[in-house]
Amino acid sequence: MAEYAQSPFHKNLTLDERVDDHWAWAMATGGKSFFDGEPYYREPGYPYLMAATYRLFGRDPGPVRALQLALSVASVWLLYVIGASLFGETAGLASAFLLGAYDLQILYTDCLTKETVSLFLSLLSLWTCLMAFRRPSIKTWLFAGITCGILSVVRSAGPLFAAMFIPAFFIKICCRKDCLVQGWEPEGDEPRVSLPRAMILSAIFLAAMCACVMPVTLRNYRYGGEFVPVAYQTGHMFYLGNGPFADGKLARIPGVSPNPVHEHKDMARLAEQLSGKKLNCRETSSFWFGKTFEHIRSEPAAFIGLMIRKTLYFWNRFEIPDPIDLETARRFSFILRLPLAGFWIIGPLALVGLIVIRGCGMEEWIVRLLAMAAIAAVIAFFVNARYRFMAAPFLLLWAGAGATATAQAFRATDRRKILVCAGVLACGLALAFSPILKGDPAIGFLMLGDYHREAGRLDEALTEYRKARNAAPASPEGYMAESGVLFTLGRTDEACVAAASGLKACPWSSELQALVGRLLSARGEYGEAVIYLKKALELEPANELVWIDLALACEKAKQPDAADEVFAKSLANRPDSALLHAEYARFLADRGRHDQARGMAQKALGLEPGNKLALEVLDAIGEDEAGGKSGSSSP
Repeated sequence: MAEYAQSPFHKNLTLDERVDDHWAWAMATGGKSFFDGEPYYREPGYPYLMAATYRLFGRDPGPVRALQLALSVASVWLLYVIGASLFGETAGLASAFLLGAYDLQILYTDCLTKETVSLFLSLLSLWTCLMAFRRPSIKTWLFAGITCGILSVVRSAGPLFAAMFIPAFFIKICCRKDCLVQGWEPEGDEPRVSLPRAMILSAIFLAAMCACVMPVTLRNYRYGGEFVPVAYQTGHMFYLGNGPFADGKLARIPGVSPNPVHEHKDMARLAEQLSGKKLNCRETSSFWFGKTFEHIRSEPAAFIGLMIRKTLYFWNRFEIPDPIDLETARRFSFILRLPLAGFWIIGPLALVGLIVIRGCGMEEWIVRLLAMAAIAAVIAFFVNARYRFMAAPFLLLWAGAGATATAQAFRATDRRKILVCAGVLACGLALAFSPILKGDPAIGFLMLGDYHREAGRLDEALTEYRKARNAAPASPEGYMAESGVLFTLGRTDEACVAAASGLKACPWSSELQALVGRLLSARGEYGEAVIYLKKALELEPANELVWIDLALACEKAKQPDAADEVFAKSLANRPDSALLHAEYARFLADRGRHDQARGMAQKALGLEPGNKLALEVLDAIGEDEAGGKSGSSSP
């Protein structure tokens, strides 16, 4: 971490990191955050943790990263303890070594995202559940419930442990004639774990887990009037991973912002448009589940092909960037360039452990089912580095067990077992090194360009963006970034040329269509600008900024009736947009239509209290009307 502190990605936060940072600081200071007045769209556990450190140390990521460093080291120890208790000392050491040398874990320790904390809590929950399973008492089951409850607030995985361990506990008791639990020391006068006592212990576990989640649930009910235990993004994510736009990775839907701050609002607006009625948070999530299953039923063959593709993506060694590109990060870290353990070896070894090891006890079978459930959960949605990292705690355990089983087979010269282990390992490596996934050659240049741009080094940013454009000529991002920097530098004509060349390569890009329209408008060519902005709206009709640009272009072209019509159409498409209402209010006020302007400004304030433009319009209307009254009463 000391070495990586010189990386631009340490100094400048990615989009997801900025969202959590802003959210945490708002909670720490009582300021306005993204989900004020509504249920949480995303799990709030990690921002809660950041808010606590910000409250103590100020808005400094350093203490958060120091805490994540401590949790990373603790995770290595926890993995060793769990692995040694399940598969033996050697397997525990192998699992701990793989985690300690896991390149993605090392990188995520520095990122302001929940992955490091989530990994630690997953291992802690697994350890406490195993202790409760082996030595059932009120204390062990209470502690297990608390850890699973905290994990549920950070990442909704706590119920998975309850679904595995509680039924297994009852099965273990019922399968013993005397209802004794092996290895349990009797408590007081009650030497047996009877079914009623098992029910009490399970109830304690569930009560403790619910008590940890309850503050979030009550907060969601207060602001939404509906039962949302932690967050309601599941239906949305399921649609992104399996809907008509799905490609096995995180898909993008036209009209839905990739920014997590706006994503849930765009998805809710789109759901209401398609359903034709007002939906609350739970209904919105259910709507997207329904749309996904409707698509699956209509195209079952495409769905089967998508699931096969996602399965291949899961076992591939390539880490699909989210929120940062591992390959780009290596350029700034000697340690990350070392031959570290990556998914290229963890995945194949985990397959060996899951397939080869037989004759396990009940605890090992629970961990096997947890691993399989984690894999299925990722494939059921979509695959990227952060989502696949959810399965890491369980895969690392089986990877350590697989490595130990292979070594033991060679030491015992067990030819049959050697062949089986070698065959499974070879298949795993073939899946890992399959060329089905390749890195985006432009993403590293784009990230570095963003870093230089935020630092004010626009010439260096321009160089990186041009490299991105040349590396991926069929991708619009490089052209857009290059045009943006050229426009900032005052080189508008060159910016137009760059955007137009991008549009030739990517005519399907609504962003490039809109960018060309804005640049033409900046040059005073409003008629041409209107053409491109209308094309952008045909591709993405819900983009409020393009509607505003189109209305402004008509207004500057001295076509107020056309601008008025554009604003009316925009509000029909985006009735929830405070920005559109405020801009329309400004337009109406400029034309002396004060009553209509006042109504629009008040609607904008109803959608977004404190909207600056709406307040300015109301102030301007008040001043105009006051001036008119004083003028009419003068001699």
